[in-house]
Amino acid sequence: MTANERLRDLILRRAVVRDRAVRAHIKDALATWRSLGRDVDEIIRATPDPLTSDRALDVLLRAGLETRRVVVDLTTSLTMPLAAFAVNEIAELPIAIERGAHDEIAVPFHMAFVSDAAGLLAAPLGGGTVAGALDGVQADVQRGLRTALTAGVARKQSVDAVARVVRTVIGNRGQTIERIIRSEFARVANQAALLTYQRNRQVVRAVQWAATLSGRTCLVCAAFHGRVWTDWDKVKLPVVASHATCRCMLLPVLKKAVDLGLPDSPDLRATFDGRAADVLTYADWFAQQDEAFQRDVLGPTRLTLYREKKVRLSGFVRQGRMRPLRAVQRRMSAR
Repeated sequence: MTANERLRDLILRRAVVRDRAVRAHIKDALATWRSLGRDVDEIIRATPDPLTSDRALDVLLRAGLETRRVVVDLTTSLTMPLAAFAVNEIAELPIAIERGAHDEIAVPFHMAFVSDAAGLLAAPLGGGTVAGALDGVQADVQRGLRTALTAGVARKQSVDAVARVVRTVIGNRGQTIERIIRSEFARVANQAALLTYQRNRQVVRAVQWAATLSGRTCLVCAAFHGRVWTDWDKVKLPVVASHATCRCMLLPVLKKAVDLGLPDSPDLRATFDGRAADVLTYADWFAQQDEAFQRDVLGPTRLTLYREKKVRLSGFVRQGRMRPLRAVQRRMSAR
């Protein structure tokens, strides 16, 4: 196994460990969010029928204050662990790579600047901070509350009926909160990794994108899977360049043994060969799946084009986004 293949497996194992921690944060956050649903439900049900405009306004103000309190609590409870996670990634990743590339030889790996951790949280590349994202959730809930209460007054609905609508409004945002948490931890992990690789250009010659191949892998990530960048200014970042809850990772591609100044030996030349880690391409993996799975991913029309070999999988994606079917068909007609 080459050094870059060892590092590929190392980064994958770290991602599994990270996912366990992220699930714990999600569990706590959703418990907090469910408590908001119960509190707002009590506020609404304590309001006597009929639901008048004045009573609806009072509910809106009280429920809005309660929502704000919970959002602030969530922001605080997530920002601190995320900051600690960013610092730990910057501190621990170089040590893991230094020890993981070879059993006997440690490749000197420097830590990125800890001051960069603040930048990971405050100014993510193309994304929103946890605080901004959760503020968006609060705004969505506030709009949902206003709509439900306004409709309740206009249609002369009972308080119980309005409460059921509001309960759905708040409950549905739980999935949004989970997406925010997963996305932010994945983004910070990959951004910290990229900072670490950039800090160690004396040993890292390139960066490789690795997707997690499964039924949840989208065609956007499939198009990036296995791609290697040698130009640091062009490296794409998972989540930012793909989508929320992206499970993809950035891998380091170490230089050849001679470029690392290692002793000249057949073993080290074979281990530090400078090649990116071998990965099963998504196209090969997808071809091994049954027709039902392929149809679920592509849809019937795209699947027909794919199985008739009129369009490759990469032809369904452009600039990190799915091509509309009409655009694919126009492109075929123009050939």
